[in-house]
Amino acid sequence: MHRATLRLGLGLGLLAAACASPATDAVIPDVEPAPPPAAPEPTAPPASPPPASPPPGRDHRSFVACSADADCGWDNPCTPRRCVEAQPPAACEESSPSPGTCLCLAGACTLKPHTPPPPSGACEPRACVVDRSAGICVADDGDLPQNIRSTKPVDVGPSCDCINPASGCTFTWFDPVPCETVRDCWVSPSPRRHPIARPKQLRRRDFQPCADGEAAPRCSDGHCVVGPAFSC
Repeated sequence: MHRATLRLGLGLGLLAAACASPATDAVIPDVEPAPPPAAPEPTAPPASPPPASPPPGRDHRSFVACSADADCGWDNPCTPRRCVEAQPPAACEESSPSPGTCLCLAGACTLKPHTPPPPSGACEPRACVVDRSAGICVADDGDLPQNIRSTKPVDVGPSCDCINPASGCTFTWFDPVPCETVRDCWVSPSPRRHPIARPKQLRRRDFQPCADGEAAPRCSDGHCVVGPAFSC
């Protein structure tokens, strides 16, 4: 009995020692190290805001809207150059005379120059634009090919036309033509369609489309205007 107990104890001890000892031939899986965190992508610098557009009336493609002459005034009361929105009065140490009259015409502040500016540079047919605030002409084709450019008639006020391409745009001011009936009015095609007083020899008959012109005259609110155009 004593020997059996001794053997059992010895067996249990060896078994316990075997379980406590690590296995020398165990396979340890390879573990790759974690990749380093990705560097943050560089951020683009904030885009600079686009340049501010000039106020209305400060370039030849814009104008200051108005309903009366009182809505308009000089860009600088001391050294006036452009007819824009009315400005508050200012005390001037030095001043210069105005280049013309600043008035509201056809819903836009318009400078009527004392002396029409002479042509300058060069121009292309139907590629002259009125800078209403400055009372001058600017050669500008509007990025349009010549065959689709057009010139609108002018009833009263400034007109810019390429009469002589080598000389530049020509500035013309058309004054209002008074009338009582349509027989007081006529239309001149040059330099662009605009109303004129009807010649005496034509006052006793009606306008004949195409034979007398492509646009009929009209009398509206006591002034001659260019009427509808005909397909001649």
